[in-house]
Amino acid sequence: MKRWVKTFFSLLLLIFILTGCAYKDGDVYKIPEPKEYKSQAQKNIDNLYGVYYHIYPRIFRDSDGDGIGDIQGIIDALDYLNDGNSNTDTDLGINGIWITPLTKSPSEHKYNTTNFCEIDAEYGTIEDYKELIEKSHKRGIKVIMDFAVNHVSCEHPWYKDALKNPKSIYRNYFRWINGDTDVYNIKASPWGRKVWVKKGGYYNYCLFEDTVPDLNFDNPKVREEIKKIAKFWIDTGVDGFRLDTANNIYGPDEYPKGTDRVGNNISWWMEFSNYVRGIKPEIMLIGEIWDKPDVIAPYLEPFDGAWNFTIQESLPNILNSGFDGGGFTSKLEKQYKEYDSVTKDYMDLPFLTNHDQDRIMGRLRNDVVKAKLAANIYMTLPGAPFIYAGEEIGMTTGNMRTPIKWFDEYKAPQTKCDTIKNSEKIVPLERQKDDPKSLYNHYKTVIRVRQGNEALMKGDFKAIDTGTNKVIGYMRSINKDNEAASKVIVLHNINFEEQIIEVKDIDISGVSVYYETEGLGQNTIINNKIKLKPQSTLILEIK
Repeated sequence: MKRWVKTFFSLLLLIFILTGCAYKDGDVYKIPEPKEYKSQAQKNIDNLYGVYYHIYPRIFRDSDGDGIGDIQGIIDALDYLNDGNSNTDTDLGINGIWITPLTKSPSEHKYNTTNFCEIDAEYGTIEDYKELIEKSHKRGIKVIMDFAVNHVSCEHPWYKDALKNPKSIYRNYFRWINGDTDVYNIKASPWGRKVWVKKGGYYNYCLFEDTVPDLNFDNPKVREEIKKIAKFWIDTGVDGFRLDTANNIYGPDEYPKGTDRVGNNISWWMEFSNYVRGIKPEIMLIGEIWDKPDVIAPYLEPFDGAWNFTIQESLPNILNSGFDGGGFTSKLEKQYKEYDSVTKDYMDLPFLTNHDQDRIMGRLRNDVVKAKLAANIYMTLPGAPFIYAGEEIGMTTGNMRTPIKWFDEYKAPQTKCDTIKNSEKIVPLERQKDDPKSLYNHYKTVIRVRQGNEALMKGDFKAIDTGTNKVIGYMRSINKDNEAASKVIVLHNINFEEQIIEVKDIDISGVSVYYETEGLGQNTIINNKIKLKPQSTLILEIK
């Protein structure tokens, strides 16, 4: 080969290396294969049992009068959540809190950070956060940090440097392609918007918004960065991580056709799980996979728990219609069996709403009786239930991030970062505290009903045929070696009329009433037939 030809090709190779164009042409991109990771540390599911409270800090409590909720506001509210004294009943009685992101960010939701290790000044300081963790632990409250690592803000120093300089050491922290190829489609729009955004002559992958670039988890340096950041927060004392959009680390249309997205996502989370459990064996990892149960199931291997969207989506429909209770329990039983086939070592996480969804009270047409029944149902199901802050006082639809209404009129510590829409329909906490029939006091009761019964807290689930779709029925039980089994039968009349049912194949002659909805009259048990008042709950304990 002539010298000039060798020189030409050498120059081409040098240009390729210097410009870091591993992603310039999809044809030369090697499709990532999932790595096999064996769990190196035993998950400690028992550590996760309890009732949790989900806080969107901006709307929760304001400690300094600027109208925006903050960390000190959460600290000031700890006695409201759990005062640390099991002999009192003036607190809500929760066991843990999940707080949406607190790190520095240009957005109000903070899911697009500019610094993974700095608390946003709008919310406070790292010292405030450490104080929150310390004072929470003194009250028996675990703290779960929202860890959003799929993407960053376009204002993040990594991205700013990568965008202006193709030779930046951070260039391959993100995903770039040159344009359409046989394996990439720059017009791809899996969620109704294009995910490849043209920036600086290249196309950059941004799944959620143009200003929120995804990190490139095929780059080992990115993985190491994320693990170092996790260690930083573990060292502050956090008890767990809620892992945002966990099934999109390898996002739709982000990698070449043929890439095993699920396999690569799980491979990364297994690597992460092994790493953090090596530092703190009791750490809790909760994955957000907003999808169907069969999509969620494979992710239960690296995670301790996942949200139950079946419950969240189904309950408003059955409570508004007053029927299809049998369909509800059948769905749950099928889902639990599917999860068990993957691993027994997981925790289901029932919930009614979160900061991304319409409030449950609005979906239940502002009906307090239905809201109480919804609480009874998800608080008596397996796993660890999560309450979205304000749910316990009936915050209603208008904005899922409307400030919590502590008082009739605005005053600190109530926040004012948004208009309180439909405020006339919301009875503030200050009035609900003194009303024994309020939704708030109902939540306090049903939380303690759950916590006071081992079968409700930790038992398995078996659907009961009640003979009608108007009544939901299931058994929660724990079978112990050399000890009497702990069993309860849970019945919910979701209909607007009285129902008489017969519990088949279960002898209830020796049962005692553990809990029943107050104020609706006495439910009646005659032999194996039970008369249930409209929209009521009855829990029977089997000795």
